[in-house]
Amino acid sequence: KNNYFYIYDTGYWVNISVASLYKRDPNERLDNQLNNGAGPLVNISSGAYHTDQYQLFSMIYYRALKDYRRTLDPSKATTFLIPYDFATDAAYYKNCQKTAGVCYDFRKCPLAPKVEELLLASPWYRRNYGHDHLLIVGMNYAMDHYILKPKCKSLLAGTCRNCTKFAIDDYSYMYSGDAGINARGDFWHAAPFPADFHWSSHVTRPYPWENTDRPIIVSYVGSQRSYYGPARRLRGSI
Repeated sequence: KNNYFYIYDTGYWVNISVASLYKRDPNERLDNQLNNGAGPLVNISSGAYHTDQYQLFSMIYYRALKDYRRTLDPSKATTFLIPYDFATDAAYYKNCQKTAGVCYDFRKCPLAPKVEELLLASPWYRRNYGHDHLLIVGMNYAMDHYILKPKCKSLLAGTCRNCTKFAIDDYSYMYSGDAGINARGDFWHAAPFPADFHWSSHVTRPYPWENTDRPIIVSYVGSQRSYYGPARRLRGSI
């Protein structure tokens, strides 16, 4: 049996699927959306891009549009991809006017109610109430960024409680006991942080994994500050 997936692509779904390509704040930065989420190009022959960690949706969605397993007939689909960039609807980068730098701001999922409305109106959603639907969360915020924002929480813990949630992390462990796990709900699956390497026909050899000239075996760039004890100790030891 062939397994096909369907991407909602009619009506207002079109607006939702491309919402992250347009500014909703005059100071919003969109350079991370370049090259279908790979970000600004660094070196085309080495496949190097400046890829932001929150572009998981774009990198999956634009590849899925061209995938041979995609079907345009929902009756043939075993999986349904929800074309909603949860990450950029919850938070975004912008130019900071005071510091002339880049900072983060929060949107609180303004499109989530429309996503819920469209899902509840879909006979394909109602068939299994989301058990065969995929939502790309695409960010590693602590769960309080979700559950303390009513629109975000309603989608994750309500309409899409049965959906498979694909995320870098959910940080549910930052809550005492089982509070974070209970707030998170079920059907979460972890994904690694997006890499800066992206394959294309322009990439030439040697490929990154073939390069044996590696004088630096391990490197670490980051802060020793962390709210999570084990992470803080690990960073300190490095």
